[in-house]
Amino acid sequence: MSCSTGRVYFGGNGQATTIEDLNASTQSNDPEPSTQVYMESRLKHDNVIELVGYRIDGSPCVPAYEFDTMGCLHDILHGGKGDIEGAEPGQVLSWAQRVKISVDVAKGLRDLHDKAQSNTIHHDVNSSNVLLFKDHVAKPVDSDLSNQTPVVEARLATFDLGPFSKNAMSGQPDPKGDVYKYGVVLLELLTGRKPVDLTLPKKQQKLVKWFLKSLASYQETVDCITTINEDLVGQCVDERLGEDYPPRAVAKVAAIAEMCLNPEPLFRTNMNLVVRSLEPLLRYNTNVSPVAEGSSLEPL
Repeated sequence: MSCSTGRVYFGGNGQATTIEDLNASTQSNDPEPSTQVYMESRLKHDNVIELVGYRIDGSPCVPAYEFDTMGCLHDILHGGKGDIEGAEPGQVLSWAQRVKISVDVAKGLRDLHDKAQSNTIHHDVNSSNVLLFKDHVAKPVDSDLSNQTPVVEARLATFDLGPFSKNAMSGQPDPKGDVYKYGVVLLELLTGRKPVDLTLPKKQQKLVKWFLKSLASYQETVDCITTINEDLVGQCVDERLGEDYPPRAVAKVAAIAEMCLNPEPLFRTNMNLVVRSLEPLLRYNTNVSPVAEGSSLEPL
């Protein structure tokens, strides 16, 4: 399941669910859909999408997930048609909401990596696979939860996001690949830009490449990433926020993104550290304007 996919049905108890046909979206050499459903049914974490039911007798295999009331992060950040009522394309998220979303997604990945049985790996972390629910809750979805099989271990999706995107992956599915792709989502929240945007000047089209080069240029005059100040903040923060953001918190998020995007997996951070680094930023919620009137999101 991903952004703008699946159909919404109401169960016998009145609960709205999103139905997905796994067979229609699964390649022929993938694991049995029932294996993925089995793994998903064993996951019970606040920041991982909940499988509320499924049917596996016969074909196709049909899982039912909790309904994402606001749609996906990609459509909200960048605009998109979508087919989910309540997801307002191009809606401007406040700084506090962006931090809340980044923490929620980080917690979801941390739980998959460290708390789920068999140390599950997501494989396909991107803003289209981050769904938003009521009370500002964000959850990563569309993970290959049956990924402990040799077939799936041989498959690793990469993005042409910058000079390190393919080399940054370890070559085998592991948490470090998820961390890198989470760093891309974090940059999207920070900058409001798409991972690849061909409408921008050539040097700015690939988000990761542009960000790391901007960072390297600034670091020529400083000792380390922790000294990032408003000079860099002004270059990378989403202009739609105006001045309604805390510069120190923005600098911290930029530093965390850099740690996630380290081209060497061995030196890349992990989701536990990301959560611990981001959570203190939740308190930076003063002098932050709410989103536009009519949004179903509210300021923290």
